[in-house]
Amino acid sequence: MLTFVEFLSELERGSQTIVIPREEVERLVARLGPIVRQMGVWRHGTDGSLEVSVADVAEAARAIGGPVLTEAVGQLKGPEQFAGILDGSCAAARLIAELGRLHRERFEQKVRCYQESKDPAEVQKLASEISQELFGA
Repeated sequence: MLTFVEFLSELERGSQTIVIPREEVERLVARLGPIVRQMGVWRHGTDGSLEVSVADVAEAARAIGGPVLTEAVGQLKGPEQFAGILDGSCAAARLIAELGRLHRERFEQKVRCYQESKDPAEVQKLASEISQELFGA
């Protein structure tokens, strides 16, 4: 079990992840569309799961705000169909979109670091991470 400070350190580094199983990913995709797969690293080449950064979840929750987060949780827990998905008023869709935006920003930052790095070990590590995310290998 992590201590409070260890947890905060892990959260800061973004190294803690949540794995959403394929079945749940597909259920969310059926309700909210393929944007769901953009909230994290989609393991399309293996088990179909989606790996989402805990740091991104926390940041997305803060960004959309408490009332919208509460509504999003209710929608995600609720019946399979709910109104507002297509017109953007759906709180769950707003949360998913924010997670996608954050994930994309972190990926772009990783690519920039790869391009700018002069350290061969870091280049190799980043190339492996980028390749794994892009190709699921």
